[in-house]
Order: sequence, then structure tokens, then C-alpha cells
Amino acid sequence: MSNNPKRHHHLAQAIQRNFLEKDQDKLWWYSREKDAYEERTPYGIAHGRHTYTLQAAQGEARYALERAFSRVEDKASPVLRKLAQSEEISQEERNSVAELVGFQYLRTPSKIALIQKLRDISGQHFLEDFVRHLGRMTPEEFTAYVRGYESKSGSAMSLSQAELVESLTKRPPKIVSTKEATLDSLVELGTDIAVEYSKRSWIIMHAPADSSFITSSEGIFSSGQKSERGTSPGPGVPGVVTVFPFARHTALLIEGAGPSTVRHAQIHKQNVRDINDQLALVSGEIYGSPRRLIESIVERNQLAGTRYELVPDHEYLKGHLAELLRKNTDAPFSPYSPQ
Repeated sequence: MSNNPKRHHHLAQAIQRNFLEKDQDKLWWYSREKDAYEERTPYGIAHGRHTYTLQAAQGEARYALERAFSRVEDKASPVLRKLAQSEEISQEERNSVAELVGFQYLRTPSKIALIQKLRDISGQHFLEDFVRHLGRMTPEEFTAYVRGYESKSGSAMSLSQAELVESLTKRPPKIVSTKEATLDSLVELGTDIAVEYSKRSWIIMHAPADSSFITSSEGIFSSGQKSERGTSPGPGVPGVVTVFPFARHTALLIEGAGPSTVRHAQIHKQNVRDINDQLALVSGEIYGSPRRLIESIVERNQLAGTRYELVPDHEYLKGHLAELLRKNTDAPFSPYSPQ
């Protein structure tokens, strides 16, 4: 990796290479929206410019998150090879894979956009809560708040309590999460998911020699009962399984509950087909070999010219991100930028 990496892969090249056919260096890439097929090297798949660059930081610190993800990938890659060979792994090695999977679930552009959207919605709820709290302040409490605000912001507060409440009620600012705050939530939520995954029951699924898994722009999916609102199941919900194909003939299934075990299973060709279909349906792009495999998945699921877009689950927001905001935010507009 260069000192200042600009191309950030949201699906590690090391993972992508596990899906190459023998003696080949390119995968077949398919975009649902463009309805286009291309042969591409892992370097040219599943990446964006400065996806994880911390804009508020200076120097090499700007790339700290990208480098952290690279270390997670480097630590987990040899463990995945051991699992593909049905070898035993230690708890420490298992934790490294859980960390990789936890972050993989959240680090894609679609999930980052979802986290930002949820944070923005949560920011508006947070502002509404603050305005109600502001209206209930005693004169002494409001005076103390103004002093604290002026000390932190360096700006004078010219509005009275009533005027401030009226202004925020009638003309509430649009609250937009900063990139740093969004990525902070990604790391915190990804860490929580990784800890949960490390405690659950794992099945290493081995595909028949004449069938192959694919991977995708998401690289992972959860499957289980949808919520009452029809939204997709989250990875931390009991009973929901997570599936992570990490090589042409091997995939990890993390069950929705314990015990904390790792076992191996030979699965049928139809199981591989079902997993490929489910992954394709929750991804904007799919990758694999040979081309006829990708074409069959596209045709079977009628993917041509369609898009995949995540929809925020407001109940998930209230239960998770809103709580993070309350813990980590000490001013009504931080860590947000009013627009």
C-alpha cells in the first residue's frame, strides 16, 4: 500500500482473488444498473476514491481507517485459508475472522450511505429532543447552558430562551452528519457486530467441485425473518443468519445464536445456487467466474437494469444510533454540520 492510498477497496483484493479460476487473474464483473459485463482484475473491482479518508485529519492520520481495515484483512486472510482446508483454528484466529466479517457488513458504500442517512434522521430527532429540553429549562439552567455554549463555540448567544426555542421550532436547521462521525459509527457498530459474531455458532460450508460461490459489492448478507415494517433483518437480531462466501468453494454461515462452535459441512449444489441468488439480490454488482455462472444468476433473478438500495429502519435507528448520539454528543449540532 502507498503512503497516501486513494483507491480504497470495500471488498479486499485478497478476498476477491479467492474467486479466481485456476491460472486466471481476472473475474467477471456485472453491474445491475448498467446491465454490463466486463473482465476485471481485483484491483479494478469494488473500490472508490477516498472512501475511508478522514477529511478532518492531517498527514498520514487521514488514512488511518484504510490502514486499519488492511491490517484486519491481513490478519484474517491466512485463517480463511485454514478454514477452506477444513483445518482447526484458535479462538484468537476466530476473532480475527469475526472482525473482518463485522466490518465487511458495514464498510460498503451502500451501508455507509445508510449509516449517514440514519445519523441524519437521528440528528433531527436529537434536535427535537433538545428543543423540548430547552423549553423546560429554568432561567438558571438556561444561563448555564449559554455560558457553556459560548465557551465551547467561541460565539455569543444573542437570543433569549423563548426566542431560541421559537427559532429552532419554526426554522429547524437541516442536520447533516460529518464524514468522520459517520465512519466513527461504522467502526463502533462494526466492532459490536464482530464481538457478537465471535460468540455464535459457525458452519463452514464447502461447495461441490462442480459449483462455485460468487462474491459481490456487498460481499455478505443476512437472512431471516423480516421486521414488521418489511425492512431487511439486521445482523444482530436473534434468529438471523449471516452468510459470507469467502472463496469459490467455501462460505461461512454464522448462525443466529450459540453455542460458540465451528463445524464443517458439505453442501449441495442447490444450496450454493440459493446463496448466490440471495447475495446477488442484495448487491449492486456481482463478481465471479466463469461468465456463464454470472449470466445464469442475472437471468434467473431478472437483475438486468435494476438497482439495489437499502431502506432505513427507523426502529433500528432509535434502538442503536440514537443511543450512540446521546452517549457521544454534548452539543445540539455536534458532530453535525447544519445546512
